[in-house]
This record gives sequence, structure tokens and C-alpha cells, in this order.
Amino acid sequence: MKRKLLVFKFIFFLFFLIFQFFCFYFQTIINNFYLFGDSINISIENCKLASKYSLENDGVSFLVFYNNSILYEEYLSGRGPETPNELASGTKSFSGILACLLIMDGLMASFDEKISDTINEWENDTRKKNISVYELLTLTSGIDPGEKGNVPTYLEAINYPIIKEKGEDFLYGPVPFQVFGEFVKRKLKGKDPLIYLKEKLFDKINLKYSFWRYDKDGNPQLPSGAYLTARNWAKFGKFIIDILKGNENINGEVIIKREILEKCFKGTKVNPLYGITFWLNGELTSENFDILKKNENGLEYFYNIKEIPKDLIMVAGAGKQRLYIIPSLNIVIVRQASKIKESLEGKYRSKFSDITFLKILLTGKK
Repeated sequence: MKRKLLVFKFIFFLFFLIFQFFCFYFQTIINNFYLFGDSINISIENCKLASKYSLENDGVSFLVFYNNSILYEEYLSGRGPETPNELASGTKSFSGILACLLIMDGLMASFDEKISDTINEWENDTRKKNISVYELLTLTSGIDPGEKGNVPTYLEAINYPIIKEKGEDFLYGPVPFQVFGEFVKRKLKGKDPLIYLKEKLFDKINLKYSFWRYDKDGNPQLPSGAYLTARNWAKFGKFIIDILKGNENINGEVIIKREILEKCFKGTKVNPLYGITFWLNGELTSENFDILKKNENGLEYFYNIKEIPKDLIMVAGAGKQRLYIIPSLNIVIVRQASKIKESLEGKYRSKFSDITFLKILLTGKK
């Protein structure tokens, strides 16, 4: 009797394990379908089609880094892998990483640290004294963002006024990033923030910038100063994917912990499409849908586009400079383009569409 009972228990346990396995298997299929749709197909042929579309719309560089190697790259005639391009506002996302590095080095307690703890001029301003690094870099602090293409110096930026209550609106422009530049410089006791970024990150992932614009006071411009080749920009995206996938140990060192970096990819209530200096595939509500009308990068809303994964992260600049990072697909896509100056001056608007481009690349269809 006892033997039969043991056999019965064993069979029941076996069936339970099989049931659990199939539940997990089918749930994975459902999750992947939800995340990717039913037609993701990353191929050389699709890369060629996407590159053709990009080149027809002012593109100059196109690169796909897939599963840890370059799958495809193509350049406008006369250009090549060593030709840099201006990132324009694509530069802004380096500030989010700078903040992560400060936390890792114990120079900043968290993203909630008050700017006024370091920029003492803000202590006596009732509207500025409680602004946090998080609010500054998610562009929800309420500070006057300044004019696109017109970058003030660090000291000029910290004197810009507050024009909205913090958390009330998303205000996109160069000023918050130059304020952050002064914050970082003071944290580093006067050291150049770009030198710090180079030493703490760029050198360790073999990322080389070709040029970086400085302001008239001799400080690196954090909103729009960088010039990189497509391959070097892709290294930045690869670094982010590695950490998000749990590979924190980069060449024998933990540069940024995953739990710190992940905070950069959560949207705010006022703008679910923007985290700490990175654009996201977030879901808008009727209350904040007008955000799409206000950004200078021609951002499209693709949350409900089934072919575009929900975990898409985007770095964007004028002229439709793009770095797409999709951790779930282990893919980094670089798209660089011309006519930046004309775009900033409002004299030209590219016909390039993020949605069309990504659908071609990921599915082969527009």
C-alpha cells in the first residue's frame, strides 16, 4: 500500500513538473509575441532595405550591431567607418551616464540629491533650492530650457529662471544640461566633466570621440557638443545593453551597476517617453499627448506599433540622428544624417520616419 502511494506521489510530481514546464514555455511564447509582434526578422536583406531608406532621407551612416558583432554597415559615398558625425542632441544622453558614474564613485548620493547642495547660489532661491538631479535631467524641474541651438555657458545656465512648477511640464532644451555641467564640475573640484567621462567610461570601453565642442568659458557642451563615428556611438549602446542584460563586469570592472542604470529608463508622469536623458517607448495618456508636439527631434509615437519592441531606448538629435538600443533583441542601431544646422534653424524638416525605418529593419515591411 505504501509502495503504491509512493508511486502515485512520484507520478503526480512528475506530471506537475511537466505542467509547470509547458506553462512556462507557452508564457514565454506569449510574452515574446507581446514584445516583438509576430514578424521580427533581422537579416542582411532587411538591413539593406533600411539603409536604402535612410540614405534616401539625408542619411550618411547606418550600422547594425547585432548579437555582439557588426551585422551590417553602410555609408554615403565619400564617407566610411572613420568619418565622424555631429550627434547634436544625441550628446544629451551622456549626462545621464555621468550622473550614474558620480553615484558609483560616491560623489553623488542618488538621483534625488538636491542641486543646491552643490550649486550654493540656488540655496536662497525658493523655486530652485529643492530641485533634484532627477528633476533636472528628466527635464521636469521647471527651469527655462533656453533656445534650441543656443547653448549658454555653465554660469549663464544656472542663472536662468524657473518658469514652471517642478513636475508640471516637460521643458526640453540646452539649459538643464549646462546646469548639470556646472554641478558635475563642482563635484569634481573644477575638473573638466568630459575628462572625467573619458577616464571613467570611454577609455574603458574603447570609445573615442572625434571632437567635442566647448563653450566660451572653456567647458564641454553637454547638450550638443559631441562628434562620433557610427562604430563608436554603437559602443555606447552596446555598453548599455551589456549592463541591462546583467553583464555588469566590463573588461574586469563594474563601471555602473544595473540597478543604478535602470533608473535612467523609467519615464515620468508628465512625459512617459523620456527618462533620465533617454527617449523611451512609453505609453502616453490624453493628458500628456501634446508632448509629441513640443520636442525638436520629430519624435513619433510608436508604443502601439506591434513590430517595435516595448523596451526600445532611443538617443535622438536634430536632423534625425538616432541611436536605437533594444536589449530584448540584443541589437544596437546607429543612424546618422546631414542637415543638422538647417533642422535647428527650422529651415528643413526631414521626411525620415522612425516607425517606417524600424519596421523595414525589423520586418522588411513599411
